[in-house]
Amino acid sequence: MLNIFVDPVIIMAPSDHDSKAEIEAWLDNLDMWLKEALTSPYSWLHSVQATDNLQSSERFPSFELLRNWQRRYQLDINPAQLVKNVNEFFRNPDFDLKDNLDKLEYDFEVKAGSVSISPEQFTARWPELILEDMQWLLVATSVSKCLNHSILRDLQIATVTTQVTKRRAMADRQRQQPERPASHAPACAW
Repeated sequence: MLNIFVDPVIIMAPSDHDSKAEIEAWLDNLDMWLKEALTSPYSWLHSVQATDNLQSSERFPSFELLRNWQRRYQLDINPAQLVKNVNEFFRNPDFDLKDNLDKLEYDFEVKAGSVSISPEQFTARWPELILEDMQWLLVATSVSKCLNHSILRDLQIATVTTQVTKRRAMADRQRQQPERPASHAPACAW
């Protein structure tokens, strides 16, 4: 069975500096992703930890944020329905990749400097607050995939193109403190 992990960059709400057109495009994409994840015959997964961290930094689509956009830009959206769909998927622990990995009950060690994730743009667009958890999740996923665990055998990652998130990542980097060390990933490639 094909399993699809949703990159947290999909759920990251645009900043207040984005235009009406950019916010509408993000909302359309979000709605499309949610419909697919909630109705598809495939198993869609996410990261509860990333969701929690995005919410704490106000980068998660809340009712208040959606209603503010609706009023500011006169958007034809239903904030209550969007939030219901967002929560139905992103708040469901059954769809948490980490929880599914934890059920496998294995342990691994990663030698410092032995892991790299590429392309670098993939991880560069994650804000600092989710970067470390997401790197660990990718390493754990790769280890499990190398061990041929069924949940990960056919795992794919759903994301948006780096073009779409380039401006968002640049804005995030400007708000972040010191530069982070190079990204890492397991020697076992997908």
